[in-house]
Amino acid sequence: MLVFVNLVAIGLVVFEKWSLLTLMFVYFVQSLIIGFFNIFRIFSLKKNVLRVKVFAAVFFILIFYGVHFYLWGFLEDYDFFEWRGVLLGSGLFFVNHLFSFWKHRAEKDKRDFVGVMLFPFVRVWPMFLAVIFLAFCGDVVLWIVVFGVLKSIVDVAMHFVEHS
Repeated sequence: MLVFVNLVAIGLVVFEKWSLLTLMFVYFVQSLIIGFFNIFRIFSLKKNVLRVKVFAAVFFILIFYGVHFYLWGFLEDYDFFEWRGVLLGSGLFFVNHLFSFWKHRAEKDKRDFVGVMLFPFVRVWPMFLAVIFLAFCGDVVLWIVVFGVLKSIVDVAMHFVEHS
């Protein structure tokens, strides 16, 4: 399902001739969604006491959403993106991650603390590459596809790592 949702997001941006920023914003919101569900994963870890989970969740929120606040500083400078695309893509990713969270909720015995804390950060780095490219090269269709494919590969790889 994750591959399908990524393909839909990339396809919509390419076929509707939306900007790279629209796709980046969809993936930005997807990353926020991943962080949201990760907070629940932290609390579902079986081996840690509640105070450790609370500290870890607060630490994760500060660092993960701090990184996104920093990234937002780059994205907010651009005023052209298609809200329909952002809402549709983000909605699809929310449904996908909700389904995945629900389906894999019984795996809490298999999860390790470090992995739960770090894996969401791996999914953010393609956005930083895209921001750098956008700053230097502008908005091109080829980069939309390259960025979308790169982000999709990272998403799928991390999904398998998290749930294997």
